[in-house]
Amino acid sequence: MNFGRPVADSHYKACLYAGINIASLEPVDGRGEWRYSVGVSSSGLELSDDVWMSRFLLQRVAEDFGLDVSFEKGQTSLWLDAENIPQDIKLRIVDDLVSQFVVKQHKPVQVRNLASNIVLCNLQQDLDPYVLCKKVMEVLSKVI
Repeated sequence: MNFGRPVADSHYKACLYAGINIASLEPVDGRGEWRYSVGVSSSGLELSDDVWMSRFLLQRVAEDFGLDVSFEKGQTSLWLDAENIPQDIKLRIVDDLVSQFVVKQHKPVQVRNLASNIVLCNLQQDLDPYVLCKKVMEVLSKVI
């Protein structure tokens, strides 16, 4: 049994019970760290709500196990489904996203244009999900 699994499983179940759109749960490097994803098929506002509520539930579950949670370290990625978007529009989206997320604490945000996805990489995990979704939606509404 992996260290941290009882906390991760309890958090996953709490998210499901709360109606949070949680998509995955996986161990990271066997160090007791676990990663989860929320909002895979959610709208911008639902995604932001799911992030905040899942963080709250994680803190409460960890508290029950006598643990503390920190969201300040680490980086994450945001995947945007762009399968049905023409290439020229995808390039405009990428350009606009790069201009929106230039630098945060001297660490540039990478925007990758893949075949069917646009990926924002190196996002700080303590980034406000409402601000992130607002910026992405502004770019998409301007370009599409």
